[in-house]
Amino acid sequence: MKPIPEFLQYFIHDILNTPEITYKRVLSWYAIYYQNKIFAIFVFGEIYFKQNQNNKKDFDKYNSKYFTYSRKDWKIIQMKYRLLPEEIMENNEKLWEWIYKIVK
Repeated sequence: MKPIPEFLQYFIHDILNTPEITYKRVLSWYAIYYQNKIFAIFVFGEIYFKQNQNNKKDFDKYNSKYFTYSRKDWKIIQMKYRLLPEEIMENNEKLWEWIYKIVK
C-alpha cells in the first residue's frame, strides 16, 4: 500500500487533529471526510474544498481556482472544488468555519 503523502498527513493529523477526520484514496487522489461527509480532496499536492451555495462567496473573495482536469478527448472538466487559500489553512478558527459551511 502506498504511504499517505506527507503534506496530506500534516494537514489531517497536525492541522485538523481530530479522529472525526478520515480520508480515502480514490485513484490518484484522496477524499477527505468530516463525520463521514466529504468536504475536500487532495490532488497533485494541493487541497481543494467543496464549493456549495453556503461558501461560494468565500472562495470568490480569495479568487480561489477551481479544480480542473482534462478527459481523454482533451475536454477540460471543472469540478465544484476550489483551492483552499493558504490564509484560511493557517487560521484554525476560519478553517473550521469553512469546513462547517460545507458539511452542515
